[in-house]
Parts: sequence; structure tokens; C-alpha cells
Amino acid sequence: MRGQNRMSSTSSNARNTTKVIILSYMRSGSSLLGELFNTNDDALYVFEPLWYLCVKAVPAYEQLVYLNGTVRYPDTSCQDLGRNILESFLTCDIENIDVGTLSAAWHLEKSLKLQKLASCGPKPTCIKDLVRTCQKTAVRAAKIIRVRLSDLKPLLVKYPELKVIHLVRDPRGILHSRIEIKEYYRLNPLVTAEEICGNMKRDSETFKQFRVFFPGRVFQLRYEDFSSEPLLYTEQIFKFLNLSVPARTKAWVVENTHRQTNGAFDTSRNDSLKTAYRWRHLIPMQTVEAMIGPCKTAYDELLYVDKMSERELRDKNFPLRLEMCSDNMPAVSTTRAMRWSPAWRLLHVSKISTRLMTILISRAWLYLVTVLTLGAVLTYLFTVHCRQPLLPVIPSQSSQESLSVTTPRNVPKIDTEDSAKKVIILSYMRSGTSLMGKLFDENDEALYIFEPMWYLCIVAVPGFRQIQFLNGTKWHPPPSCSSIGLREVESYLTCDVREITTGSLSQFWMQNARRTNTFYRCGLKPDCIEAFAADCKQAPLRAVKVINLRVDHVTGLLDKYSNLRIIHLVRDPRGMIQSRIPMKEYYYYSPTITASSLCGDMLRDVRAFHRLSRLYPQQLLQIRYEDFAESPLQYTEKIYHFLGFALPGKVKKWVQENTHAQAQDSSGLGTARANSSETAYKWRKSIAWDLTLAMDDMCKRVYKALGYVEAKSEKMLRNWDTPLKVPLNQHTKHRN
Repeated sequence: MRGQNRMSSTSSNARNTTKVIILSYMRSGSSLLGELFNTNDDALYVFEPLWYLCVKAVPAYEQLVYLNGTVRYPDTSCQDLGRNILESFLTCDIENIDVGTLSAAWHLEKSLKLQKLASCGPKPTCIKDLVRTCQKTAVRAAKIIRVRLSDLKPLLVKYPELKVIHLVRDPRGILHSRIEIKEYYRLNPLVTAEEICGNMKRDSETFKQFRVFFPGRVFQLRYEDFSSEPLLYTEQIFKFLNLSVPARTKAWVVENTHRQTNGAFDTSRNDSLKTAYRWRHLIPMQTVEAMIGPCKTAYDELLYVDKMSERELRDKNFPLRLEMCSDNMPAVSTTRAMRWSPAWRLLHVSKISTRLMTILISRAWLYLVTVLTLGAVLTYLFTVHCRQPLLPVIPSQSSQESLSVTTPRNVPKIDTEDSAKKVIILSYMRSGTSLMGKLFDENDEALYIFEPMWYLCIVAVPGFRQIQFLNGTKWHPPPSCSSIGLREVESYLTCDVREITTGSLSQFWMQNARRTNTFYRCGLKPDCIEAFAADCKQAPLRAVKVINLRVDHVTGLLDKYSNLRIIHLVRDPRGMIQSRIPMKEYYYYSPTITASSLCGDMLRDVRAFHRLSRLYPQQLLQIRYEDFAESPLQYTEKIYHFLGFALPGKVKKWVQENTHAQAQDSSGLGTARANSSETAYKWRKSIAWDLTLAMDDMCKRVYKALGYVEAKSEKMLRNWDTPLKVPLNQHTKHRN
């Protein structure tokens, strides 16, 4: 596309403009820095030009439509296409920007010169006005957070006038700021910290290389330094760009770093330095200590203090950053507190030691003495000033307490050695588990639990929230929900309510099963809990449905409970991915990225299933959702036979009524299907052919293991008469 029919914006005067890219991270202060260009009358500033591509188009695998009529599907990541969008904005080549980006009002409205486009839309007259406005500007700047510094190398090579400002911030401040914006934050904080610090480390290493290969064209700035002296650093930034600071920009800096803010994404700051360190008084100390491990290298690279006591953390006079000097950055005077901080002494003693070693190494007879001396000094410093980070999972009681939960007085102690049949339906999101779960929910003799791990895996662990048990014991969640979630599942199956978190017992998904709905309406009152425990104990069949565990996680439970049965429900990965795409509130990543993760989990589960089936031959059953959908009553009987129970008449009636034509389709998370077989293959009509090809390539081993077939052509994909699975008897024979 690029290189043909380029608009007049790529004329020779484009080389005379200053092109600037501000590269940073979410919640790093980049919006504040971007306003230095937005308030410049001679500049075109673009706020997050990659927002639509990386947040909307790629995750939903939406077609990208361009002004010249070209249509294409997005790549598996937004880096390559994002680089093209950046180049197009910086060169005023608007024809090569997709219509979605040119219509995304959220980011257009934050750029003064693009606000007209936001209200007008990508009409020909509006686009021409934008091109003319762009061509008249002497400075073109874009602020981005969704690509890495190394991704900009092709642009730096192609455009000698391009300069990059790499804005960094203390990772602890970034993390806490993200946690506060809950609608934008869904992952485990420690996992997010690893991502932030990993990106910072990678970008810092790239920055060092770029300083050599592109001298004078890259500038690294810490948000805290800018906040401490906003006007001074504004002058340094414009000096780096070989520009003078416009009077309007200077006035904006003075006014907007000393007044009240108007929201999380606002750019005015009552006290810019106070705002930069507000997180110090709010972030939990255990989070700070847990971040030391994954962020140690980033702290060292960017000269942030990594270890401190809680008193030092809360003390605003205790510095958390050290003096940073570079070719294009002024030195910030080091305060007395900083010079006497342990981290400052460690850093500067290390520098002195390095210089001393350089002098003495030329003298062979002093070499050994130097090494031993330096080793002793550094060992002493680390011993005195460094502390080991705390584990992210800690009980709120004394460290002497056991991790086991004591029995509360108002909750009955349940004997876990019972003969009730225990069932775990283990599968994946959008695989048909809710439909299968109803086979137990409709059984009056069974207790069915819908997604008991939801609270832990979706709320507690991602939000780093304390989890509380019925007796008041509180823990901080681990980085992963699988271990504590498995404990939760076991507690439900054994009716040991002492070991179940209050969050799980009160989560709204309890309404999705008949018997737990009664308990949900009653609440966490002692008599309600006692009634639930008694009801659970009386049930001869107890089943849970989970999508957050893998098959190998249940190995210990199989060994522990001979009356435990595992039903591993699988589905064609293409059907699961296509079913997830419309549910945007549950789906955040590129389909191909999610597909890669899904097929990896499925392959891991299939291998674990075969291994465990040899060890526990009577305790595991694997079912393909498509087979169940084609013959629901036959497979329902097979499931109950596997469990050693007769099929209840009520369950049989429910299957007949809810999987055939007389049933009405329920909502996305419901279980009623007008035609279960048609529902199972509905995805074949709507899935993109490009996505199918990508998945067929990355999921080959899963297809082979489970008897699914690649689509050889789009015609084959759309033709329902051509099966995309091998009959089960042929597949089993082939596998054996």
C-alpha cells in the first residue's frame, strides 16, 4: 500500500519538519508531556494514534478499511501496522491511515488540531483540511504507549529528522496508578509489574544502542525529574529538538503544574512532584517488596532505589531516585538525604571501586588484593543494606501461625471422609461447560457448583485483594490462582466450608445453580452457612465446573480421593475463539494470541489426560463438545454410567427439551440451545478465513490429538456437510 499514490504530504518540505515520538508506558505521565506539543501553535500533536488498532481492531480481528478502499485484516500484533500509522501521521500521508483510527473520537479529541476531524469524521473534505493543516506545521509529534523502542528503528533510519523521547517512571508509581483505574486494569499486579519492568529494561537497553547509532536523536527522561523541575526540563526537551520554547507552552507549564486535576487522564497537576509520588502513601508495602525481584534490573538501569523500609517509603524526604546524568539531560542536584541514603552510598562506592580496580589491574602484584578487597566491601554493603523481598502470599496473622484455617465456632466441622461421588468438569471458556453442568444441576440428588474459582481468578488475584475466610483469617493472594483455587474446589467437593473464601461463597455466579442460589439469597449468616454445609453433605453426587484449572493440577486430588471423577470437555479451538470474540467484556487480546495460548493449554491437558488415564483408568473421561451436541441424550447416559448412577428422568427430560428445536436459544452464557448440533458449528459461518488459516497452523498438534480436521479451503469451512472432525472410533483407533 505504501509507496503508491502517496499524497502530496510527502513533498520535499516534509524533510524540513521536526518529527517527534514520545514513547512511554500507560500511567507514566506521557499525556502531561504530550501537552508540551499540543499547546504549540506550530505543532501537530497526535494523542495515542495506535489506540484503535491495538485496543479495538487487533483484539476483535476486525477488518481495516482505508480511504482508498483497500481492506485487510490486522496482523497478529499491532507493532508493524502501528509503525505505518505513525509514519503516516508524521508525514501527513493520511490516505494510508485506516478509517477506524481516523474515526476514533476518544484519542482525536485530545489533540487540538484533530478535534475538527473528530466531529467531522473521515469525509473527503475533512481529510483534505487535515492534510493542509498537517503540512503547514513545523513540528509533528505523536505520543504512544503500545510499541517498544526497538520497533521505531526503521523510522529512525528512514527519517533523519525524527527524534524520540523515551519517558520512564518509577514502576511502582505506574503499577499503583493502573490499579486505581479499575476498568483499565484486569491482571495480577505482580504479572503486570513483570511486564512493565521487562519492557523498561528492554527499552533502556535499546536506548543505549540508539545513542550510539543515532547520536543526538534519542532523549531519555524520568517523569519524576520532569515533575520536580517542569519548566527546566521543558526547556531541555525543546533544546534537544533544536527549538525554542513557545511562550504559550511555557505559560501552560507554569499554570498546569500548579493547579487542581480534573480526572485520571487530565494533564493539569496541582503539584506535579507531589502527584508523581502520591503512590508512596497508598501502595501496600508487600507490593513494593514483591516488585524488587522482577524490577531489580529496571531499578538499576534507571537509578531508582529498590530497597527501603516502610518508614522510608512513606517519608517524602527520603529520595527514591538517584542522580542521573546523560549527554542530553541536566544533572539534578543530589540532596543531603539522597547522599546519605544506603542506595546512594552503594552506587557511588561501586563507582569508586570500579575506578580503583581499573588503576590497580595493570599491576599484577596488586590484582588479587584488589579483588578480595572489593568483594569484602560489596558483600558488607549488600549484607547491611539489602533485605530479601517478602513473598506475595502472606497470612495476615503472626508468621508463627499455620496457613491452615481454624474452625470458626459458628460453622460446623464437616467430615471430609465421605462416600459421595465427586466430579470436576474441567474445560475452557466457551467450550460448552455450562450446558454440561446443567446435567448435574437438574439432578435433585446432586449439588452443582458453577465456577467456584471465579472470584479468586477474576477479582482477588488480578486486583491483589485480600482473601478472607469465614473465621476472619486474611491472606494476600498468590501471583497465580490455580493453587489456592484447587484448594477451593476441593473444599466444595468435601463440604469443608471452613476452607472456602467469603468472596467465593458470595459471588453472583452462585445464582447459576439451583441449590447454591438458595444459599446465595440467604447470605453468609451462620444459620445459612450451616444449612449449606448440611445440604452439601447430604448430596450423594457433588459436581463443580471450572475453566481455570489444567488437567495436571488435579493429580493430587485423584490420588487422594478414589471416588473423584474428572470429565475433560474439549471443543474445536476455532469454535471457542470465534465464540469469545463477540463477548468483548470478556475478551481483551488478539484472537491469534489467545488461540496460541488456548491450544497450548489444550495440548498440555491432552497429554496429562493420557498420562493420568493410565494411572487412574476408571476416574477420567474425555468428551468432545461436538459429539455431545450431536447426540446429547446418548452422551448424557454415557456420563452417568461413567459416574455409576442411573440417569434421572428429570435430567433426561431437560436434555430433550433444551437441546432440540422446541428450545429457545438463551443468552451468551445460558444453556438452552434450539439445536445443540447447529449451535456447536455456528462458528463456521462467521469466523474469518484468515483467522482459520492462522489457527490451523498453530493448533495442528491439538487437532491431531483430538481428531479435528484442518479446513483445506474456505468452501470446505463454510460447507456444514463436510465434517471438521474425525469420527470418534476412527480417531481412537488412529491414536492407538
